Amino acid sequence: MTAPACRIATQSHARHHARWFCLFWFILASFASSAQKVSVLDEARSLVRDGKPREAEAAVRRYLSEGTDGEEARSLLGLILYQEDKPADSLAEFTRAARFATPTSSKLIVVALDYVLLKDLPKADKWMTAAVEKQPENAAAWRYIGGIKYSENRFSEAIESYKKSLALHPGDVLVQDGIGRALEGLSRDDDAISAYKEALQWQSGSPQKHPEPMLHLGALLLRKGEVPSALSLLLSAEQLSPNDAAIREQLGNAWMQSGNLAKAQKEVETALTLSPRNSHLHWLLASIYRKEGLTEQANRELKQYSALLGAHSSDKLQ
Repeated sequence: MTAPACRIATQSHARHHARWFCLFWFILASFASSAQKVSVLDEARSLVRDGKPREAEAAVRRYLSEGTDGEEARSLLGLILYQEDKPADSLAEFTRAARFATPTSSKLIVVALDYVLLKDLPKADKWMTAAVEKQPENAAAWRYIGGIKYSENRFSEAIESYKKSLALHPGDVLVQDGIGRALEGLSRDDDAISAYKEALQWQSGSPQKHPEPMLHLGALLLRKGEVPSALSLLLSAEQLSPNDAAIREQLGNAWMQSGNLAKAQKEVETALTLSPRNSHLHWLLASIYRKEGLTEQANRELKQYSALLGAHSSDKLQ
């Protein structure tokens, strides 16, 4: 499993990497004080490790129903609920756990990531900062802070956090990619290109490569009109992560700019199967259809685009 990443909001693999990091402190740590606790809670940890969070949740709830309460069980349940995309329930369990003991840095990281899922970035920032204050040598926490700052458009602060993470864990490709993203946010495109290229160099000899620097450098070069170079990078990213809608979208853009509308259409249609509620993809596909003379299909996609924009506006008003 690769090192954890904090690619909040626009960065597509955040949840996957973050969750596997969060598993680490529960899977390896044993807080057992009785044979029963070892048996039940270790069983739950084993289920989490095996990718069975529902069974793990049932085991912990069964343990709690028998009248044995405490920080360890509540925190473990909080982690499991985070794994199951239940951030509000997860937070409730961590709150209950805090009645028994002050939360550790690693547990505060999960609390912060719960707030990321709830799209409450100020609270995510608050608790991730608290985590790093408890454990300033935690490279992953600094990376997560960088991702949160990036999502808050606080790009200079994001770079500072990413650099602190790199100082603790040199050669982290995804942290270097985050620096590139933040430099783009500051409109320092040449520096961003250098950062992405350095990230690619770091992973050049690794058997496990990350698609993110390929995607982001490719998208940046595409905006600068360097279509052949962008296409090469994006096709490499697609090979690594064929089910990433963002990569497919950028490939659609690249093929459209190169004049290959059939390939552009195929990529964006695939992206929409992966992310059907992405309004921009409907707009992009409508543009491609229009260039191909497919007026009816273009109008259908524009209707979808408008409907999704309206739905997003309604969500904001509620």
